[in-house]
Amino acid sequence: MKSGADRISSIEKILKIDIYKKKEFQDILDLVASLCGKPVALIALLDDDFNWLKVKPGADVEVIPQETSFNNYVIDEENLLIVPDTTADDRFKTNPLVSSEPYIRFYAGVPIVIENGIKLGTLCIYDTKPNWIDEKQQETLKLFARQVSCLLELELGHKELQYQIAEKDAKNNALMKVAQLQSHQIRQPLTTIMSLISLFKDEYPDVDREWLTMFEQATNEFDVKIKEIVAESIAVKDLRAIRFNKMVEEIDDYAILLLDKNGKVENWNKGAEKIKGYTAEEIIGKHFSVFYSEYDQNNLRPQRLLSHAEKKGVATDEGWRIRKDGSRFWGSIIMTAIHDDYGEVIGFTKVTRDLTDITDTRDALCASEELYKYLLLQTQNSVSIGGWELNIETNILHWTAITKSIHGVDSKYVPELENAINFYKQGYSRDSIKRVIELAIAEGIPWDLELQIITEQGNEKWVRATGSSNYKDGICTKIYGTFQDIDESKREKIETSKSQKLFEDILNTPIGIGVFATDINGIVIVFNKEAEKMLGYTADEVIGKHSPGLFLSCPDKTKRGKRTGIKSLPKIQEMVCTELRNWTYVRKDSSEIQIQSIFTPLRDADNNIYGYIGIAVTPGSAVSRILAIRTRKA
Repeated sequence: MKSGADRISSIEKILKIDIYKKKEFQDILDLVASLCGKPVALIALLDDDFNWLKVKPGADVEVIPQETSFNNYVIDEENLLIVPDTTADDRFKTNPLVSSEPYIRFYAGVPIVIENGIKLGTLCIYDTKPNWIDEKQQETLKLFARQVSCLLELELGHKELQYQIAEKDAKNNALMKVAQLQSHQIRQPLTTIMSLISLFKDEYPDVDREWLTMFEQATNEFDVKIKEIVAESIAVKDLRAIRFNKMVEEIDDYAILLLDKNGKVENWNKGAEKIKGYTAEEIIGKHFSVFYSEYDQNNLRPQRLLSHAEKKGVATDEGWRIRKDGSRFWGSIIMTAIHDDYGEVIGFTKVTRDLTDITDTRDALCASEELYKYLLLQTQNSVSIGGWELNIETNILHWTAITKSIHGVDSKYVPELENAINFYKQGYSRDSIKRVIELAIAEGIPWDLELQIITEQGNEKWVRATGSSNYKDGICTKIYGTFQDIDESKREKIETSKSQKLFEDILNTPIGIGVFATDINGIVIVFNKEAEKMLGYTADEVIGKHSPGLFLSCPDKTKRGKRTGIKSLPKIQEMVCTELRNWTYVRKDSSEIQIQSIFTPLRDADNNIYGYIGIAVTPGSAVSRILAIRTRKA
């Protein structure tokens, strides 16, 4: 399959860049392989004769012939191509990649298309056994293909700018040589000739005046011609420089700045005005640090970038930058030092591209594999859980859409660490989150807490906040975790706890009533202080172990057995009664005590019995008389 010269030219430039060493491409492929559940993901670049396989986790092949490539079919179809089983597909079953190493059985690929519709290759995945990807995984593959396209465009743009800058430097050097030629290599001989003419006039007054005049005239004409040649040469160079400068000025996709050696803006183009929001008059003469956040300024990030470019010749950076109106954009920056003929730094060029849209897409797709895996682990049973991630080096905080929704902010909200912490309710919740963040960064200790936040609308809300840290070479590089709205369940839990406390308080009030409750099987689950006094058992000796039938005396068991035919301990259901009934109970010390008790079922909201509760009093007590009267009335 032959392709246009533009595609071949673009691929040649990309191959020179060597994207194999670019971490962002590696991260994308790791994510694609993980999200699609396939062992191999790769980027294939197609020239006329070969497929160049770049950034290929799990794959060993670097170049394959065009005729054996799967990717030609992807380019031809201009859409997602899925081959569930290559051995059952006439197009591929005899392909060497199917019949021999790497034994491809499943394949899926999407075209990589940059601006002007140039198709560079494919983003693809494969497996060594027949397989499939669901609709969500198909969309994921398409989204990442667009992401790869954007990154490749960025790399090509950077390469083109570097070429233009180098070309400009070469033209400037040529212009300097012309100027030097005029001032030293031409002007000096002309001056010598004119001096000789004067000497002849003074020392040899009798020399033929006509010859001297002719010689002087010829020399003057030569001087004029040389000046014209030099002026024309400079004019041509100036015209080219003007054209180049106009081209730079008209570029609006990139902010191109000229800085002096101290970092003050000397000139910039329309792209800088568009991206950063300042006019040239407003910004020229100011330090480029005005584009950085207060946090970055306090941490001397602009100065470090300048220093690195001065020492290394070039410096790159990526992060949030500030526009004139205070809004933020994600900028990718290349700063290049400008040197004079003696190698001294006399200034810098700074090229910035606004990658906010690309960054938002990357963030929305959870570009962090750690965050993705963590969310996957935490989102069992399709529970709606938000995610977050803080880059320690850049101090950039990312919230997923669910996390923003829980906080009550809109989708365009840009969180920062300080305002994120301030969402937590002042006091215990805010102090706790500060403490665990510090411990995670300093010692790598994870957390899982239930805390309160105050939403953007001023509402209190219970959340479950979890966090973990990622270390590299002993230094924390990021912390990340999940964020879940548990307000409803937490409030129910609190109310239940309050009800339980109230119930326990009532149970333990010394009013002469023994209270015991059982589960549906009749095992005691509540045994209050008064019951302990009546029967001599402690709650620990009874709860979870026995039925109230244990306390009945043998005669009562015998009588009940004769009446009901039950020879063992009576079941709790058989002790249910709605009025006081007399029983003889046996205490722990084997003594007997007369008890009057009522047993009634406990029912849930659907009227299903889930247990039983009984109250016991001693006959003749004031409480017994009151209960007897009330139960008779009932």
